[in-house]
Amino acid sequence: MFVYIRYFHSPHLTSAEKEQIIANLANFAYDPINYEHFRRLNILDLFLDHITPDQSNDKIAKFAVAGLCNCMCDPANQQYILENDGLAVLLVCLTHSNEDVITYVITTLIYLNSEQSRQVLSQQNILDRMRYLRTLPSNRLQNITQIFMDTYKLQQS
Repeated sequence: MFVYIRYFHSPHLTSAEKEQIIANLANFAYDPINYEHFRRLNILDLFLDHITPDQSNDKIAKFAVAGLCNCMCDPANQQYILENDGLAVLLVCLTHSNEDVITYVITTLIYLNSEQSRQVLSQQNILDRMRYLRTLPSNRLQNITQIFMDTYKLQQS
């Protein structure tokens, strides 16, 4: 994993090579044995740095947020995201142009269900965004926003 991180910061990487590295790290995020390594090597920060809506490469953004989502079942990773402004980064990504990114963001927000996140995620602007996403023709977005609303016990109207 360390080799991927060191290589990722090389100025000679092509966009396709960066995509492959982020995709590999996202796949490593499925395995709980890697969670401590992710925190030690700042991979959660690497993911957060590459999911912003102004990211010029949608594939990198998609793989980064998928990786973040994949490791959110670990309470220490959840706490790390909440304590390091990850929630704010994720919320900005609710306006991303890529449906996959939005779906992974909402799924990650569902994993982050806590008193701390509930205060932020129950704000009117977030509720309005979720309501808007539910009106889109995508069944995936409709379903995941419904799960989000149910998880946070937010009004549906």
